[in-house]
Amino acid sequence: STFSSHVRQIIDILGHADHRSLVLLDELGAGTDPAEGSALGIAILKELNRRNAWTIANTHHNSIKAFAFTTDGISNAAMEFNADTLEPTYRILMGRIGQSNALSIAERLGFPKHLLTEARQHIEGKVQDLQQMIDRVEVSRIQAERQIARASNERFRARELRQAREDVLNRAEK
Repeated sequence: STFSSHVRQIIDILGHADHRSLVLLDELGAGTDPAEGSALGIAILKELNRRNAWTIANTHHNSIKAFAFTTDGISNAAMEFNADTLEPTYRILMGRIGQSNALSIAERLGFPKHLLTEARQHIEGKVQDLQQMIDRVEVSRIQAERQIARASNERFRARELRQAREDVLNRAEK
C-alpha cells in the first residue's frame, strides 16, 4: 500500500538522518487512520527535531499542525491559496497554519449541496474545536503583526525625535 511504502521510506530516513540532513516528508500521516497517522507523524517530527535534522513536512492533519505550533524548534507555514480562483498562488506564508478548505472547494466546484450539508454534519466537534483554535491563533497572529508594525513605527519615530532633539541641543551649544 501507499502507507507501507511511506513507512519503509521513513524507516530508511530515520536510519540516516542527523543534523546535516534535509528531510522532505510529503503528506505526513496520510494513507491510514487519521488518528494513527497523526500520532506517527508527530513521533517522526519529534525524533527528527531531537536529531536537529532540517525537515520540511506537509500535512492536512490538524493535530500535527497544532503540535508544530506548540513545539520549540518547529514552525508552521502555509501555502497561499486563492479561494476565488481555486488556484495556488505559490507563496509560502511562514508562521501560518494552513487549511485544506475541502468543503469550500467542493462547493465552488458544484458539489451537491445536500451532500455538503451532510458532510459538515459529520465533521467531529473535536475537529471543529481544533479548527476554531487555529482560526483564533491566526487572528492573534495578525493582531500581533499589526502591534509589531506599530511598535516599529513608534520606535523609528522616537529615534527621529531623539536625533532632532540632539541636533537642536548641538546647535544651541554652538
